[in-house]
Amino acid sequence: MLRFILRRLLSGAITIWFIATATFFAMHAVPGDPLTQDKAMSPAVRAQLEARYGLDKPLPQQYLQFMSNMLHGDFGISFTQENRRVNDIIREHFPVSATLGLAAILIALVGGVAAGSVAAHFRQRWPDRAVMLLVVGAISVPGFVIAALAQLLIVRLNQMAGTTVIPVAGWGGIGHVWVPALVLGLGTLAYLSRLSRA
Repeated sequence: MLRFILRRLLSGAITIWFIATATFFAMHAVPGDPLTQDKAMSPAVRAQLEARYGLDKPLPQQYLQFMSNMLHGDFGISFTQENRRVNDIIREHFPVSATLGLAAILIALVGGVAAGSVAAHFRQRWPDRAVMLLVVGAISVPGFVIAALAQLLIVRLNQMAGTTVIPVAGWGGIGHVWVPALVLGLGTLAYLSRLSRA
């Protein structure tokens, strides 16, 4: 058991290293650089920014610095949000991602087991066929298509009600969570439904 866990941990570490390395070299292979802007930049300002972000160093040295920083949990300074550390941006937005992720898992577990149980109870009858048809649709249709359709449906629902029944965008109360969480968890819900039915 311990050997299996260690092997999985090593496999995960190699995967993370490979993805980080591929991302680093892919970003350096594309034309342009992070300092390219619409406004003209003087050579002196550009040199200062390159020194600040370490872009003036040779590529192997940049890679080693990148890997060292990543191992220490330091993702550097944001190129898009001036004078903000990436760690601070992640820390600020992590609660939203965690809330959505946990809600998606909850919806997938409860919905998947319930739908699979209904399909198993009514095996080879119309409730089973209806659940399996919805499951195949949920697995087949990409999440971004379902998200767009869900937003359109919410807009129509709000228009018919003449008020905001379900918020279509933004973040705040519990009403902002369930539709995005449902869209996120739909694929897992469909998979768990088939598993529960079997």
